[in-house]
Amino acid sequence: MKKLKYVIIPLILIVIAICIAIASVIINNNHKGMQKNIDVSIEYDIEDEDVNWKNNEYKDIELKESITISQGGTYHLRGTIENGNININTNNSVWLVLDNVNITCNNSSAINIENAKKVIITAIEGTTNTLTDGSTYAIVDEPDGALFSKDDLVINGTGTLNINANYLDGIVSKDGLKIIGTTINVTAKDDGIRGKDYVGIKNANITIKSESDGIKATNDTDAEKGYIIIENSKLNIEAGEDGIQAETNLKVVDGEFNIITGGGSNNSSTKEEWGNWNIKGNRMSPMNNNDTSKDETSAKGIKGNTGILIENGTFNIDSSDDSIHSNGNIVINNGVFELSSGDDGIHADESIIINNGNINISKSYEGIESSKIEINGGKISLVSSDDGINVAGGNDSSSINGRPGQNDFTNNSDRNLTINGGDITIDASGDGIDINGSGYMYGGIVEVNGPADSGNGALDYDGVFEINGGELIAVGASGMLQNPSNNSSIYSISYLYSKTQEANTKIAIKNSNGEEIVSFTPSKNYEAVIISSGKIEKGETYTIYSNDDKLEEITVNNIVTSVGNGGSKMQPGRMDKNPIQGNPGRRKNDALIKHIINDIILK
Repeated sequence: MKKLKYVIIPLILIVIAICIAIASVIINNNHKGMQKNIDVSIEYDIEDEDVNWKNNEYKDIELKESITISQGGTYHLRGTIENGNININTNNSVWLVLDNVNITCNNSSAINIENAKKVIITAIEGTTNTLTDGSTYAIVDEPDGALFSKDDLVINGTGTLNINANYLDGIVSKDGLKIIGTTINVTAKDDGIRGKDYVGIKNANITIKSESDGIKATNDTDAEKGYIIIENSKLNIEAGEDGIQAETNLKVVDGEFNIITGGGSNNSSTKEEWGNWNIKGNRMSPMNNNDTSKDETSAKGIKGNTGILIENGTFNIDSSDDSIHSNGNIVINNGVFELSSGDDGIHADESIIINNGNINISKSYEGIESSKIEINGGKISLVSSDDGINVAGGNDSSSINGRPGQNDFTNNSDRNLTINGGDITIDASGDGIDINGSGYMYGGIVEVNGPADSGNGALDYDGVFEINGGELIAVGASGMLQNPSNNSSIYSISYLYSKTQEANTKIAIKNSNGEEIVSFTPSKNYEAVIISSGKIEKGETYTIYSNDDKLEEITVNNIVTSVGNGGSKMQPGRMDKNPIQGNPGRRKNDALIKHIINDIILK
């Protein structure tokens, strides 16, 4: 019998390990699949990054008046045009080399590329080059930018390029646009930098002040175009509307981003008058009936309509509208984020996955909002005037109350929050965690400074909120108190105070040996606390303290043990409406593992 025992126990352990590995592979593959859907790439040709123009046969031109380039080749330009431009019209490729060039055109683009196979513009190292257009153009439709191209445009070189766009846009490409290594300063009456099929920026230093969008890609007819990729660049953007806006996907691979949009978060989209940026007919930038690239007005920090993938970077965003926004999916793998928003800090209609990073949302209407939210790691701290973490509008009317920044989740039926890891701190005036669906916690530390008014709760969910790992401490008002679900595997203590506790009053739980196992010091007044921790065990007796004052001894006999004065006001955790609601893959995997283990033990 002993020999059989020695065989069965290792076998059980092996099966458990295999099951966990299988579940992990399934989950990771799901993550990779989502990431793949929003991942994009740009191929940089050797010639795109080539700055050795002297290796080519070239033509020297001293600029004095307008010139037209009708043949392909390399052109070394120097000098000044006081009222004129460079016009390119050829079927071949052209390489313009700028050597302290200064071009001003009073009635059109400073450089107008009507036709070319491809144009490369190189700003020579150590040079400063300036392009300026007029406030009115002789031709109203096109061109519409100080540097304008109907075909693929590449800007490279380590020199400086200054763009003064007095009519509409600064740099425009009606095809693809690549910027590599250059320092660019744009002041624009409308958009700063606009590409159509894509915008690729690598190793560049760009400063933009624009009355409309900062950087945008506009192709909305081809799902595989209209994207932006930014790699290892420094961007300083002050925009009247969106800072960076991709019609499809936006990908960031490292860099530094300082972005102000719509006058900043003080010009909130959620104030009584909604700020100025979203009032019909009162845009901060001029209306232009001939500009078909315009979409509905918004003042978001960074925006990818289909998806956003952030691999790393430092982001300082002060936005009137959402700081980070997608109509589809957002994946954050790493980075440092300082976000201040007049609307949501991070918003996606479909899903948000946070795998790592340091995210601080110092101001928001709602901190993190989506139909599906998965947090696997990182450090997150957020302050919200409404809900902190919000899944699909939650149980209140915050998403449909008529504000310009409101969201519509009516097409999403599978709504859930999954927390697998991370260090999360929430300070919410509305619900701390608000889920129009179900929540599942498997790891991490979550601390919620919830609402002081009884119209909201630290925890508010519609289906279930299961805690199967990690640690949750949530404080707030008592009127809408909702506990974790009774089918959790981690034990919880829910305590209702006889009177309101002052901010900075420490909560502590000590075991029967007098050892402090959990503590938390709320930043706001509170009436109730929920503590869920793997350190709380069934059958054990614990003592809850307020600062150094002993309040009550608690013996844990249930998954959720509710105690304290006025207990009749508590709302117990709701039972499962649907045992596989939320994250079906994970729930099914967990059920499969449990079934296999139980089956082996019983046999």
